[in-house]
Amino acid sequence: MADDGRFSSVSVERKPASAMAWDPKPSESHFQIFLALFVFFILGPLPSASAATALSDVTALHELREAWNATLGLAQNWTWGSDPCWNHWEGVSCFEETVVSLRLDVRGLVGAFSPSIGKLKNLQYLNLANNPGLTGPISEEIGQLSRLYALDLSHNNFGGPFPEFLLKLPVIKRLNLSFNQLTGVLDGGVRTFGHVNIFLIKNNISAVVNLPSPFINPELRGNPVCEDQSSHFPDICSYSGIIPKEILWQQKMSCSTVCDQNSVVHPGTCACYYPYICNMYFGWSPSYGFDETRIDNLRRALASGLKISFENLWIENATYWNISERQLLAKVIFYPASPSRLWDRSQVNDIKSKLIGKTIRLEGYDPYGLIASTLQTAPSNTGTFGGVVAIVALSGVVLCINLRRRPRPPRIDNALGIFDLDLEHYPSCLFLYDELRVSTRNFNRGNKIGEGTFGAVYKGTMVDGSEVAVKELPPNIKQGNQEFLNEVQLISGLQHKNLVKLRGCAISGKNRLLAFEYVENRSLHQALFDPVKALLLEWPIRYNIALGMAKGLACLHSQSPERLAHGDIKANNILLDRHLEPKIADFGLARMCQNNERRVVVHIEGKRLAIVLYFDCIR
Repeated sequence: MADDGRFSSVSVERKPASAMAWDPKPSESHFQIFLALFVFFILGPLPSASAATALSDVTALHELREAWNATLGLAQNWTWGSDPCWNHWEGVSCFEETVVSLRLDVRGLVGAFSPSIGKLKNLQYLNLANNPGLTGPISEEIGQLSRLYALDLSHNNFGGPFPEFLLKLPVIKRLNLSFNQLTGVLDGGVRTFGHVNIFLIKNNISAVVNLPSPFINPELRGNPVCEDQSSHFPDICSYSGIIPKEILWQQKMSCSTVCDQNSVVHPGTCACYYPYICNMYFGWSPSYGFDETRIDNLRRALASGLKISFENLWIENATYWNISERQLLAKVIFYPASPSRLWDRSQVNDIKSKLIGKTIRLEGYDPYGLIASTLQTAPSNTGTFGGVVAIVALSGVVLCINLRRRPRPPRIDNALGIFDLDLEHYPSCLFLYDELRVSTRNFNRGNKIGEGTFGAVYKGTMVDGSEVAVKELPPNIKQGNQEFLNEVQLISGLQHKNLVKLRGCAISGKNRLLAFEYVENRSLHQALFDPVKALLLEWPIRYNIALGMAKGLACLHSQSPERLAHGDIKANNILLDRHLEPKIADFGLARMCQNNERRVVVHIEGKRLAIVLYFDCIR
């Protein structure tokens, strides 16, 4: 078969299949046509899916944007003419055609609590935290959200009497209203069914009645009711349980600055910087609490040991990481001397080596360690430092995004558990092991959705209602180590609609988990061959899936700085989302062109054909 200059030869053996008439555009390359024909022989049909979001939800979202004067704080794709679910509006998660989760924390939202929230009838999770421009009372329309189970309005400036209607929400499990200006009385008698955790830290609640209650577990530290009568309310004024991770401590932002996607607001100057960001763990006892004084003590200890300015070292948030081992997880941000300055690699390596080597003393915070880090970099105007590359693939233009062009990742030190991941585009790249384990119901067989090359895959449901696919890698298999490195290092820096997105990872001893976006329609193989769930494909859908595969592979082969060969393309590794968009998965056998390598030979074995690809590394 003739090629396009990227494959020097291809040998194909396939079983006979009936030919179907489908006339692709004559301008398509031979390579792309080959990929289309390749998929043609393995595809089976699935029904089409509806793309439209419910009109009432679309209207409500636009009303929210206008009410909060947040054009700069919300993603630019929140525009008329685009569909929230189909176009994946930032902060919006959907189930079928309705909005079920809204995460708009730290968006610079300004205004009153909009009653339009009440129009999102299927909303289950709402997070508006860290928007100090939000003021006034909390709208009663939120009481119409009968499916809401988690609400986070912390670190804003909402005021007025405590909103008792929130206690009447039928399925609510967690209310976080901490660090606002709420006043009045908390009446435990309002809630007469279902247990709910309420966090009201540092408000202006002056009294409580009908407490303790079997239905309410409140935390009221920092309120007048605790300052005046703390001895009478030890349970609600001195919380002793496991505080949810977003409650332990979080930097309260008073800046309204909106920065670009790579820069971060400096809490002291409110200017945009390109910092060095580390996720670290520290020894800590839950009984100590966590406040501004203790945060400043930790900052001073770190700054002194690293010989950098106290004013340029900040801790953004802190969460309990391992209660049994008395450890917490914190995001530490090292800002350069000024907005116009950038860290150079030697400075970053010096900081990293001291943290990894534990050469500084952090008395009272031992043991400590670096888990992951990333260096924020300014966008390049020349296009030579990573960015967006537009390519024409088959019948349209598709974006293959390399998030950061950089040298090949360093070898991961598994013994130390140090992972230098691309966290700037995955703010929560490192999950807690228990967080992912619990999401799968302890790897329950009922949650198992597949078997990868080196491990089982489970469906996980996170606390906020979002869904992930969790791959559990065997702890004692050498190939599993290599697969973990491949999947984390090779694809964490790539984004393409036809590549499954890596959401993060988790490590506990020798146990390793990978978390990917959850793809609803599972594998192409199941859609075609499952005796119960096999479905019929229309030929136009079949062809569109072939195009999507070609685009994803073109991104790997041609547009990524380190050219990649997947090495395991088969129906089991092609997933279909609810819109029947194909996504290439399972990069455990992926190969990358090495420095002096001229060619990579990839053997692909399938049930219906076998292919040997000679992948040229020379551009």
